[in-house]
Amino acid sequence: RGHGEVFRAMLASVGKEKESMLLLQGMEQQVKAAVRTAFVPGDTVRVVDGDLVNLTATVTQALDGGILVCRPHHKELTAEVELRADQVVKHFRMGDHCQVLRGRYAGETGLIVAVDDHKVTLFSDLSKHEVEVKPTDLTEATAASSGRETLGAYALHDLVQLDGTGVGVIVKVEHSSFKVLDTSGAVRTVRLGDMGRKRSSRGAVAVDSKMQSIGVGDVLSTEDGRQGTVKHLFKSFVFLHSREATENSGIFVVRARQTTAADSGAGARPTVQGESFGVSVADRAEVFRPMSPSHYGAGAGPGAAMWNNGRGRGAGGDMGGGRGRGR
Repeated sequence: RGHGEVFRAMLASVGKEKESMLLLQGMEQQVKAAVRTAFVPGDTVRVVDGDLVNLTATVTQALDGGILVCRPHHKELTAEVELRADQVVKHFRMGDHCQVLRGRYAGETGLIVAVDDHKVTLFSDLSKHEVEVKPTDLTEATAASSGRETLGAYALHDLVQLDGTGVGVIVKVEHSSFKVLDTSGAVRTVRLGDMGRKRSSRGAVAVDSKMQSIGVGDVLSTEDGRQGTVKHLFKSFVFLHSREATENSGIFVVRARQTTAADSGAGARPTVQGESFGVSVADRAEVFRPMSPSHYGAGAGPGAAMWNNGRGRGAGGDMGGGRGRGR
């Protein structure tokens, strides 16, 4: 007799037949749900029990009752066969491109680099690191995952406050937390509830190693030969993004004085020391523009200019000889 019949008979012997029926119905529904979750059309399976041991096949349907309809990988077996879910296991090979269905790495894809009976090692397309998952949590993938990009009010590459004075850029969005690259180059794990406010780099400027002004969107080269586009600026630090970089979703951080604008030749921005304090080139031109004596009329000298600025009326044409009487 099957395990269900034995279990039902045991409960019936102690007057629990009704309870046994309800319990078995609940267990059956759980098994059906587990089968539908564990196996999906397109999965490759290997038979581990019955007359077809070691046969590999592709799942085409997952039916109720723990039954899988499969297409055999055998030239003499051309018709689909039905197999019980407990007769098969998922089958993976080195180099297969798979997606994680459940668990910590759910949604990620990658290439299989190692396989054993109880775990599969995957080289993640997203993190570029090896991760270990259960075979039952994998399925074959058709495209690389881009990963999550938002969680709560935050998004990938946002600049956020980390503590009283520090900031960082989100380089990975996880299920309930973030990986954040700080100004020291370290990556912190920050839970959603612990995240600080978002910061804006709009209008922020700094100066590079040649004292040229740089801002968000500029392309910079670093002293160690890297190149990237300015994503954020914070004090003397620059967060750059490079499509060539594989770590931290392409974000890296350097000091502004360790960079050089990629267009530092012809057409480069004017060299203005101190522009990072919020004074634009146009403002400085206004501050330092000399005044022509003719601006004040014939016979007016610098002395007259000073008094005119104070609403005085100048008289006398010699250098420094003007006298004014304020109104």
